[in-house]
Amino acid sequence: MTSGGVSHQPPSGGSNPGTSIPVWVSGQQVWVRGVDKKTTVGEIVVAFVGKGDEARYSIVERWKSGHKPLEHGTRILKLWNSWAANAAVSEVKLALEKKSNVDDDSGRGSPSSTTTNTTATTATSCRRRHRNKNKHRHASQTLHPKRLEQISKTHNVEKESIEKLLKLILVQGETIQSQLQKLQDRNKKIEMLEQLQHKNRINMLGTNYVIDTYLNDLQDNTGAACNPSSEGRTQRSQSSKQTNEDEDDGETTLEEEVEKEIKELHLKIELLESITNLNDKIEIQEEKIIKLNHALKSHENNEQINFVISKIEKLSLNNKNNIKQLETNETALSETDSALLNRKKYLSYLENQFQHECLLESEYIQGLEVLNENVLANTYSSLTNFNKNHRNDDNSSGAISLQPMGVLDTLV
Repeated sequence: MTSGGVSHQPPSGGSNPGTSIPVWVSGQQVWVRGVDKKTTVGEIVVAFVGKGDEARYSIVERWKSGHKPLEHGTRILKLWNSWAANAAVSEVKLALEKKSNVDDDSGRGSPSSTTTNTTATTATSCRRRHRNKNKHRHASQTLHPKRLEQISKTHNVEKESIEKLLKLILVQGETIQSQLQKLQDRNKKIEMLEQLQHKNRINMLGTNYVIDTYLNDLQDNTGAACNPSSEGRTQRSQSSKQTNEDEDDGETTLEEEVEKEIKELHLKIELLESITNLNDKIEIQEEKIIKLNHALKSHENNEQINFVISKIEKLSLNNKNNIKQLETNETALSETDSALLNRKKYLSYLENQFQHECLLESEYIQGLEVLNENVLANTYSSLTNFNKNHRNDDNSSGAISLQPMGVLDTLV
């Protein structure tokens, strides 16, 4: 196991070597960082529990239909990569549990001799099983990162398909509106043509031409053998029919055109009805997709969200503390800057004083040198005078000096 650790925060993809694996501990998801090829289950247990208690705990892989405890020598990264490769077992989760709880959950209890003991053990095992189920129910709410990437990709594809369907529905709605407008225009034209045809027939055949044609049809069906007068009537009706047919020959073309237009309108109406049915089906499917999205959102890990919120609050508190620390540091820096400026001013003052003292010392040395020169000159002159006087005294006393007396001799 490389230099990693255990944290409640998901991996951020930084410079930490190794792989991060989620492990469920007491209903909370904890990320183990720095897992490599040589990392074993025992090392992860020691990282959680510490040395000395690792024999009492074990890592258990859990899924919907059961569970399986892992041995301490198992290489954890190999299992993790095999789960990531197989999408069918992507809901398998790791959990840190006591070995006693795992044994009770598996149903391998030692039955006692009496019935009371068996009932007690079954009751306790059921309670423990129920408790463990409640404890590890949240283990199925976190997926492998690769599985999460697959789900996000499918979700993006669904979003794109929904957008395409919405665009298609809008285009179809516009086409339907245009077709309905055309239908209204055609219906208005048909009504106008029918009114014109009705007016023309009234002008040519009279206002009761519908009743006359109906009565003539009845007389033709009953036959003309009843009365001789009926023959005349039938002849008149036939002659009137012939005249009506001759008059209607000019209007057949108009009626045929109207019938063609009506047929075309019926076809268009059928097409529009099929389009509306398709739109209804698309809307139903969209509603199902929206419901599924809401269901997926509602089934997200609420505990993980709460954990993230708590981490955000902690980070905000740390941020506030850091800001306060920065403010104190800034004040300290400003104070040190002011002290440093004062020290620099004092240092410049001392330098000026030193230079002044150096000037005074040089002046004092020069004065001493001048004074020494004056003293030497005075002493020399006095000594020369003294020697002259002494010689004069010696000459006057009759003593003969063989050697002259020097300045040093007189001083000695």
